[in-house]
Amino acid sequence: MKTVVVTGAGGFIGRSLCRFLEGAGWSVEALGSREADICRPGRWERVVGGARGVVHAAACQEPPAGCGPADRDRVRRVNVEGTRRVVRACVEGGVGRLVFLSSVKVMTGGGREFFRDEDPPAPEGIYGQSKLEAERAVMAEAAGSGLETVILRFPLVYGPAAKGNLARLAAWIAKRRPLPFGAVENRRRMLYLENALDVIGLALVHPDAAGRTFLAGDDRSVSTAELVRFLARGLGRRPFLVPCPPAVLRAAAAWAGRAQEAARLLGSCDFSTERIRRILHWTPRVDVRRGLEATGRWFAENGF
Repeated sequence: MKTVVVTGAGGFIGRSLCRFLEGAGWSVEALGSREADICRPGRWERVVGGARGVVHAAACQEPPAGCGPADRDRVRRVNVEGTRRVVRACVEGGVGRLVFLSSVKVMTGGGREFFRDEDPPAPEGIYGQSKLEAERAVMAEAAGSGLETVILRFPLVYGPAAKGNLARLAAWIAKRRPLPFGAVENRRRMLYLENALDVIGLALVHPDAAGRTFLAGDDRSVSTAELVRFLARGLGRRPFLVPCPPAVLRAAAAWAGRAQEAARLLGSCDFSTERIRRILHWTPRVDVRRGLEATGRWFAENGF
């Protein structure tokens, strides 16, 4: 039986990925994502040796605004040096292929609203910079070895049991609270969890994936207003959308110290998925409307 090691197995993607790969016939070694584990000397050499594949999903997320040097150092230590340690262990352990889960934040800096695989990186924030450095560490450490690498740049991954802003938004919809996004016409591309699992599984085995970096996303982008409507349909609620000018919302958010949160709800972040469709012949199994409706149904049945 094929063996695959999944780091970050306790996370939102990692938990479902382990079940998905087991269902696809893999023998899965699930590893947590604690900083002590990812940076511990000798840890990975003992675990990955002889594995056919490794999916490196463990990461330290973006620290809050105004964070200190210690928080920024931790992000880099886990995301860059931890990744470097994993890749070295894969090389030494004779692993066949490493799939590294990166982020579209390596491309979204400078206010870029649409991009393609071939565009130069423009990292956004500490997290985006650390992910770009990690990508470069993956390629440098694997160069000249027998380890095949695949880098997947993911946007926001959503689905049942999602946390953060999406869960908060669903809770507001369920309570029929007014949401001032009726006039927002932004475009944001996300990735439904089932689609993310499918593309990771493909990246582990497709012969043409080796040595490449791919953007992966749902079939199309959505506006925040559409996102609210699709979630509401799954929740069995009518959305209370109020048309408020985005400029007013941005000004109010800046005054309240929530400019970053407003940017995610009001700004655009769209990209082309042409390369992964052309090279791997991959198309999302679930369209964004059905994905958001399924997410809404899960919240309706399980709470927030």
